[in-house]
Amino acid sequence: MVARKSTSSLLIGWFVTTAVLASAILSSGRAAADVPAENRALVIVTDLDTHGFPALAPLYSTLESLGAGIPRLPIIRGAYREIHTLRDSSATLASWRTLIYGLAARKEIQAIDTILMLHGLPNELAFFDDSYSMTDVAQALTRDLAPGDRLRRKMAEKKLRLLYNTSCFGASHRNEFMSVGFATVIGSVGVNANSELEFPHFIAAWVAGQTVAVALAPSNTPVALALTDSAIRDLGIRMDNILQQTNSEKRVSGLTQLTINTDVR
Repeated sequence: MVARKSTSSLLIGWFVTTAVLASAILSSGRAAADVPAENRALVIVTDLDTHGFPALAPLYSTLESLGAGIPRLPIIRGAYREIHTLRDSSATLASWRTLIYGLAARKEIQAIDTILMLHGLPNELAFFDDSYSMTDVAQALTRDLAPGDRLRRKMAEKKLRLLYNTSCFGASHRNEFMSVGFATVIGSVGVNANSELEFPHFIAAWVAGQTVAVALAPSNTPVALALTDSAIRDLGIRMDNILQQTNSEKRVSGLTQLTINTDVR
Protein backbone atom coordinates (compact mmCIF):
# COMPACT_ATOMS: atom_id res chain seq x y z
CA MET A 1 0.00 0.00 0.00
CA VAL A 2 1.26 3.47 -0.90
CA ALA A 3 -0.17 6.81 0.19
CA ARG A 4 0.66 10.36 -0.82
CA LYS A 5 -1.82 12.86 0.61
CA SER A 6 -2.03 14.45 4.04
CA THR A 7 -4.34 13.20 6.76
CA SER A 8 -6.48 16.34 6.55
CA SER A 9 -7.11 16.04 2.80
CA LEU A 10 -7.90 12.34 3.15
CA LEU A 11 -10.41 12.97 5.91
CA ILE A 12 -12.03 15.86 4.02
CA GLY A 13 -12.45 13.64 0.97
CA TRP A 14 -13.79 10.85 3.18
CA PHE A 15 -16.47 13.00 4.83
CA VAL A 16 -17.56 14.67 1.58
CA THR A 17 -17.93 11.36 -0.21
CA THR A 18 -19.70 9.76 2.72
CA ALA A 19 -22.13 12.64 3.13
CA VAL A 20 -23.07 12.67 -0.56
CA LEU A 21 -23.60 8.93 -0.76
CA ALA A 22 -25.50 8.78 2.52
CA SER A 23 -27.79 11.57 1.37
CA ALA A 24 -28.46 9.80 -1.93
CA ILE A 25 -29.30 6.46 -0.37
CA LEU A 26 -31.51 7.95 2.33
CA SER A 27 -33.45 10.07 -0.13
CA SER A 28 -34.07 7.15 -2.48
CA GLY A 29 -35.06 4.70 0.24
CA ARG A 30 -33.51 1.34 1.03
CA ALA A 31 -34.91 -2.12 0.49
CA ALA A 32 -35.42 -4.36 3.48
CA ALA A 33 -32.07 -5.77 4.54
CA ASP A 34 -31.38 -9.48 4.35
CA VAL A 35 -28.86 -8.98 7.15
CA PRO A 36 -29.75 -5.90 9.23
CA ALA A 37 -27.14 -3.71 10.87
CA GLU A 38 -27.67 -5.28 14.28
CA ASN A 39 -26.47 -8.61 12.90
CA ARG A 40 -23.30 -7.40 11.13
CA ALA A 41 -19.74 -7.12 12.42
CA LEU A 42 -16.81 -5.29 10.82
CA VAL A 43 -13.19 -6.22 11.50
CA ILE A 44 -10.31 -3.88 10.63
CA VAL A 45 -6.77 -5.27 10.65
CA THR A 46 -4.22 -2.50 10.15
CA ASP A 47 -0.47 -2.27 10.58
CA LEU A 48 1.44 -0.16 8.09
CA ASP A 49 4.00 1.32 10.49
CA THR A 50 5.96 -1.86 11.17
CA HIS A 51 6.97 -2.86 7.65
CA GLY A 52 7.48 -1.15 4.30
CA PHE A 53 9.83 1.51 2.94
CA PRO A 54 11.31 3.64 5.78
CA ALA A 55 11.21 6.73 3.57
CA LEU A 56 7.43 6.37 3.25
CA ALA A 57 6.78 5.85 6.97
CA PRO A 58 4.86 9.13 7.44
CA LEU A 59 2.63 8.27 4.51
CA TYR A 60 1.92 4.78 5.81
CA SER A 61 0.97 6.30 9.18
CA THR A 62 -1.53 8.55 7.44
CA LEU A 63 -3.40 5.63 5.91
CA GLU A 64 -3.23 3.56 9.06
CA SER A 65 -4.76 6.44 11.01
CA LEU A 66 -7.51 6.71 8.41
CA GLY A 67 -8.33 3.02 8.73
CA ALA A 68 -8.24 3.15 12.52
CA GLY A 69 -10.61 6.14 12.39
CA ILE A 70 -13.35 4.25 10.57
CA PRO A 71 -15.24 3.25 13.76
CA ARG A 72 -15.58 6.93 14.77
CA LEU A 73 -17.64 7.83 11.69
CA PRO A 74 -21.35 7.91 12.59
CA ILE A 75 -22.47 6.43 9.26
CA ILE A 76 -20.14 3.47 9.79
CA ARG A 77 -21.21 2.93 13.39
CA GLY A 78 -24.82 2.83 12.28
CA ALA A 79 -24.11 0.17 9.66
CA TYR A 80 -22.71 -2.46 12.04
CA ARG A 81 -23.57 -3.90 15.41
CA GLU A 82 -19.87 -4.05 16.27
CA ILE A 83 -16.63 -2.76 14.79
CA HIS A 84 -13.36 -4.30 15.97
CA THR A 85 -9.94 -2.83 15.17
CA LEU A 86 -6.72 -4.82 15.40
CA ARG A 87 -3.97 -2.21 15.07
CA ASP A 88 -0.18 -2.34 15.33
CA SER A 89 0.85 -4.94 17.94
CA SER A 90 -2.66 -6.44 18.02
CA ALA A 91 -2.69 -6.87 14.22
CA THR A 92 -1.42 -10.44 14.28
CA LEU A 93 -2.67 -13.42 12.33
CA ALA A 94 -3.49 -15.27 15.54
CA SER A 95 -5.51 -12.33 16.90
CA TRP A 96 -7.49 -12.06 13.68
CA ARG A 97 -8.29 -15.76 13.75
CA THR A 98 -9.41 -15.58 17.40
CA LEU A 99 -11.63 -12.59 16.68
CA ILE A 100 -13.26 -14.16 13.62
CA TYR A 101 -13.95 -17.42 15.44
CA GLY A 102 -15.37 -15.58 18.43
CA LEU A 103 -17.73 -13.51 16.30
CA ALA A 104 -18.81 -16.49 14.22
CA ALA A 105 -19.79 -18.45 17.34
CA ARG A 106 -22.33 -15.80 18.33
CA LYS A 107 -25.88 -16.32 17.09
CA GLU A 108 -26.60 -12.59 16.76
CA ILE A 109 -23.69 -12.11 14.36
CA GLN A 110 -24.80 -13.26 10.91
CA ALA A 111 -22.25 -11.52 8.68
CA ILE A 112 -18.56 -10.67 9.17
CA ASP A 113 -16.75 -8.21 6.91
CA THR A 114 -13.01 -7.52 7.06
CA ILE A 115 -10.78 -4.70 5.88
CA LEU A 116 -7.10 -5.62 5.66
CA MET A 117 -4.65 -2.70 5.65
CA LEU A 118 -1.27 -4.42 5.69
CA HIS A 119 1.86 -4.59 3.57
CA GLY A 120 1.90 -7.35 1.01
CA LEU A 121 4.01 -9.09 -1.59
CA PRO A 122 2.98 -11.69 -4.17
CA ASN A 123 1.41 -14.55 -2.19
CA GLU A 124 2.56 -13.02 1.10
CA LEU A 125 1.11 -10.80 3.82
CA ALA A 126 2.93 -8.94 6.60
CA PHE A 127 1.12 -8.89 9.92
CA PHE A 128 2.67 -7.14 12.93
CA ASP A 129 4.39 -10.25 14.23
CA ASP A 130 5.68 -11.71 10.98
CA SER A 131 5.27 -12.10 7.23
CA TYR A 132 3.36 -15.18 6.17
CA SER A 133 2.94 -17.01 2.89
CA MET A 134 -0.69 -17.16 1.86
CA THR A 135 -0.60 -20.94 2.28
CA ASP A 136 0.34 -20.39 5.93
CA VAL A 137 -2.36 -17.71 6.31
CA ALA A 138 -5.05 -20.04 5.00
CA GLN A 139 -3.84 -22.90 7.17
CA ALA A 140 -3.72 -20.68 10.27
CA LEU A 141 -7.30 -19.52 9.69
CA THR A 142 -8.67 -23.03 9.17
CA ARG A 143 -6.55 -25.28 11.39
CA ASP A 144 -8.34 -26.79 14.39
CA LEU A 145 -6.31 -25.81 17.46
CA ALA A 146 -8.75 -26.36 20.30
CA PRO A 147 -11.91 -28.32 21.13
CA GLY A 148 -14.85 -26.80 19.28
CA ASP A 149 -12.70 -25.20 16.57
CA ARG A 150 -14.16 -27.37 13.83
CA LEU A 151 -17.67 -26.17 14.67
CA ARG A 152 -16.53 -22.54 14.95
CA ARG A 153 -14.73 -22.84 11.61
CA LYS A 154 -17.86 -24.20 9.93
CA MET A 155 -19.88 -21.34 11.40
CA ALA A 156 -17.29 -18.83 10.20
CA GLU A 157 -17.37 -20.22 6.68
CA LYS A 158 -21.09 -19.40 6.52
CA LYS A 159 -20.75 -15.86 7.90
CA LEU A 160 -17.58 -14.52 6.29
CA ARG A 161 -18.62 -12.06 3.59
CA LEU A 162 -16.44 -9.23 2.30
CA LEU A 163 -12.66 -9.16 2.45
CA TYR A 164 -11.42 -5.80 1.14
CA ASN A 165 -7.66 -6.13 1.00
CA THR A 166 -5.78 -2.85 0.44
CA SER A 167 -2.41 -4.59 0.75
CA CYS A 168 -0.08 -4.57 -2.24
CA PHE A 169 -0.46 -7.58 -4.56
CA GLY A 170 -3.79 -8.41 -2.93
CA ALA A 171 -5.02 -10.08 -6.11
CA SER A 172 -2.49 -12.87 -5.47
CA HIS A 173 -4.06 -13.46 -2.04
CA ARG A 174 -7.59 -14.08 -3.28
CA ASN A 175 -7.62 -17.85 -3.77
CA GLU A 176 -6.52 -18.58 -0.22
CA PHE A 177 -9.05 -16.19 1.28
CA MET A 178 -11.80 -17.71 -0.84
CA SER A 179 -10.74 -21.14 0.45
CA VAL A 180 -11.13 -19.84 4.01
CA GLY A 181 -14.76 -19.03 3.26
CA PHE A 182 -15.03 -15.35 2.32
CA ALA A 183 -17.82 -14.75 -0.20
CA THR A 184 -16.09 -11.82 -1.92
CA VAL A 185 -12.39 -10.97 -1.96
CA ILE A 186 -10.86 -7.80 -3.45
CA GLY A 187 -7.18 -7.12 -4.08
CA SER A 188 -4.84 -5.14 -6.33
CA VAL A 189 -2.79 -6.63 -9.15
CA GLY A 190 0.47 -5.00 -8.02
CA VAL A 191 1.64 -2.32 -5.62
CA ASN A 192 -1.51 -0.53 -4.46
CA ALA A 193 -1.17 3.24 -4.89
CA ASN A 194 -4.74 4.55 -5.12
CA SER A 195 -6.07 4.03 -1.61
CA GLU A 196 -6.37 7.75 -0.89
CA LEU A 197 -9.02 7.92 -3.64
CA GLU A 198 -10.54 4.46 -3.71
CA PHE A 199 -10.71 3.58 -0.03
CA PRO A 200 -13.01 6.39 1.21
CA HIS A 201 -15.30 6.11 -1.80
CA PHE A 202 -15.52 2.33 -1.62
CA ILE A 203 -16.36 2.25 2.09
CA ALA A 204 -18.93 5.03 1.76
CA ALA A 205 -20.58 3.36 -1.25
CA TRP A 206 -20.57 -0.01 0.52
CA VAL A 207 -22.25 1.42 3.60
CA ALA A 208 -24.78 3.15 1.36
CA GLY A 209 -25.85 -0.24 0.00
CA GLN A 210 -24.00 -0.30 -3.34
CA THR A 211 -22.65 -3.53 -4.79
CA VAL A 212 -18.93 -4.28 -4.73
CA ALA A 213 -18.82 -3.81 -8.51
CA VAL A 214 -20.43 -0.38 -8.35
CA ALA A 215 -18.33 0.74 -5.36
CA LEU A 216 -15.09 -0.12 -7.18
CA ALA A 217 -16.04 1.18 -10.61
CA PRO A 218 -14.97 4.87 -10.39
CA SER A 219 -11.40 4.11 -9.26
CA ASN A 220 -10.89 1.00 -11.37
CA THR A 221 -10.91 2.55 -14.86
CA PRO A 222 -7.77 2.89 -17.00
CA VAL A 223 -7.90 6.69 -16.73
CA ALA A 224 -8.30 6.72 -12.95
CA LEU A 225 -5.56 4.13 -12.50
CA ALA A 226 -3.16 6.04 -14.73
CA LEU A 227 -3.65 9.16 -12.62
CA THR A 228 -2.83 7.37 -9.37
CA ASP A 229 -0.23 4.84 -10.52
CA SER A 230 2.05 6.52 -13.04
CA ALA A 231 3.97 8.75 -10.62
CA ILE A 232 4.62 5.91 -8.17
CA ARG A 233 5.65 3.56 -10.95
CA ASP A 234 8.07 6.17 -12.31
CA LEU A 235 9.48 6.65 -8.81
CA GLY A 236 10.13 2.93 -8.64
CA ILE A 237 11.96 3.02 -11.95
CA ARG A 238 14.21 5.81 -10.67
CA MET A 239 14.84 4.01 -7.39
CA ASP A 240 15.08 0.59 -9.04
CA ASN A 241 12.73 -1.05 -6.54
CA ILE A 242 9.42 -2.85 -6.26
CA LEU A 243 7.41 0.34 -6.84
CA GLN A 244 8.00 -0.33 -10.54
CA GLN A 245 5.28 -2.96 -10.11
CA THR A 246 2.63 -0.41 -9.16
CA ASN A 247 -0.74 -1.54 -10.47
CA SER A 248 -3.75 -0.58 -8.36
CA GLU A 249 -6.27 -2.33 -10.58
CA LYS A 250 -8.57 -4.34 -8.35
CA ARG A 251 -9.56 -7.90 -9.10
CA VAL A 252 -12.59 -9.46 -7.44
CA SER A 253 -13.23 -13.11 -6.66
CA GLY A 254 -16.63 -14.32 -5.60
CA LEU A 255 -19.85 -12.30 -5.55
CA THR A 256 -19.37 -8.99 -7.38
CA GLN A 257 -23.00 -8.11 -6.59
CA LEU A 258 -22.45 -8.47 -2.84
CA THR A 259 -23.87 -5.59 -0.78
CA ILE A 260 -23.82 -4.75 2.91
CA ASN A 261 -27.32 -6.26 3.10
CA THR A 262 -26.52 -9.60 1.47
CA ASP A 263 -26.99 -12.78 3.47
CA VAL A 264 -24.46 -15.36 2.22
CA ARG A 265 -25.30 -18.12 4.69
